[in-house]
Amino acid sequence: MADGLITLCRYRDLPEALLAKGKLEAAGIECFLADDNMIRLDWFNSNAIGGMRLQVPEKDAEAAIEILESGIPAVLIDESTGEQYRQPECPQCHSRDVSEFPDLFRCSACNHKWNEDLSK
Repeated sequence: MADGLITLCRYRDLPEALLAKGKLEAAGIECFLADDNMIRLDWFNSNAIGGMRLQVPEKDAEAAIEILESGIPAVLIDESTGEQYRQPECPQCHSRDVSEFPDLFRCSACNHKWNEDLSK
């Protein structure tokens, strides 16, 4: 199987690599992180070996790239209940890369902070 694998991305940091891997697995695409154990042993190894490599079978590469490049959806639907969740959007730059804190939202793209009731 290793002969049919191609490297899509390289990651220096494990959390970012695991998120990308999880996104592909959730879409049903088999994928692997090469060299992740070397970096788990000592993260200084990441720069020396060129980071962790996210690999997929060659036949799934195009679909995997499309999934990784897709943005954050505006609405998420819980398949078990049918309940919809509206993803917060930054009022300044309209990014959906937003973190929610107890009484505050913060945009990761432009660092704008605001208070808003998103339960509407």
